[in-house]
Amino acid sequence: MSNTPPGRTEASDESIQRWSEKYDPEHMSQEEYRAFVDDLVSAGNLSETDKNYIGYSDMVCLGTLEEVASGNSSIAYDANSDVAPYETLMEADGNARSWAAAWCGLVSSDQPNGFLNRRISAFDALSEIFGKMSAAKK
Repeated sequence: MSNTPPGRTEASDESIQRWSEKYDPEHMSQEEYRAFVDDLVSAGNLSETDKNYIGYSDMVCLGTLEEVASGNSSIAYDANSDVAPYETLMEADGNARSWAAAWCGLVSSDQPNGFLNRRISAFDALSEIFGKMSAAKK
């Protein structure tokens, strides 16, 4: 049984190999990152909605329109370190792999299905794919 959330499929070995040859997760421009995320969405590994949570644009998103309108857009979290993860790929100096890993280490104090949980879930999927890409290069 897969741990893949609904709306996402597991990345195929062929896709992982192709992406590992095409992208360098530790050195990505915003445009390369967008192309990579588009590839993941096209392959079904991320949903179109996931783009809102993982820095697809260079804007920082604080919650869904409904959450912001209702005043429930809190993105409070507890990190395992004193350093909060970067909000944008640019702040992470183009290192999408370490950026995603930092978000995976968070524990949400958000509502069970809130913005932060969805963001962590999407970054978990990215981080898993980056790990597989790294293994494919060896």
